[in-house]
Amino acid sequence: MEKKIKILIVDDSKIHIIGLKSIISEMPEISSIYEAHNPGEAMNLLNEHNDFDTAIIDISLETNSDGLILAQAIYDNYPKVRSIILSHYKNSRYIYLALSAHVMAYLAKDSSPETIINAIRTINNGHCIFFGDTISENLINSIFGKEKNVSRLKPHSLTKKEIEVLCFITNGLSSKEIAAKMGITVNTVETNKERIKNKLGYKTITEAVAFGIKHGIFGIKHGITDLEE
Repeated sequence: MEKKIKILIVDDSKIHIIGLKSIISEMPEISSIYEAHNPGEAMNLLNEHNDFDTAIIDISLETNSDGLILAQAIYDNYPKVRSIILSHYKNSRYIYLALSAHVMAYLAKDSSPETIINAIRTINNGHCIFFGDTISENLINSIFGKEKNVSRLKPHSLTKKEIEVLCFITNGLSSKEIAAKMGITVNTVETNKERIKNKLGYKTITEAVAFGIKHGIFGIKHGITDLEE
């Protein structure tokens, strides 16, 4: 039986919500679509229902970054909810901020309906990170660095367990959820996270995720690939 997806749209424009609903409602796997017009309404709905699968969030609600603040709040309180940001910004600053807020898809507002549908399906199949069809490859390369900038770093410097932890982090799982899936303790997960950062020479896990994408451990356009043996 196909997995059903419960969607929350957060946008302060009723016209945008109507447009998104018309696109998403054509998907047979969508069970229901709810709407909120600001972060407060969104959190109230999440508190009330507690079973949403995906939140599609306008990056500019009351301020330019309220959507990202909401995405972080959703991750902190409802880590199983996968967030998609819709943005009119196509620059590295906002994409970095989105990744830091554990957003699983970053789509420009001029994305095609097919891209929106593909993003929903991709992240609900356990994959990320997904970028819209109008986010240029050059921009993505500029964000994650050119090969010459990271050529000294080798993917095999990470153990299989460390790669698996990094994969789960990129999927948006908390340390507690990773521990449960891998049959290890939360402390062991945290230790692996520190080792990943130390081995790759990064200060944050977000930078380590970017490294994984660059080296093909995780896919950029179509989500995470299977772990290599």
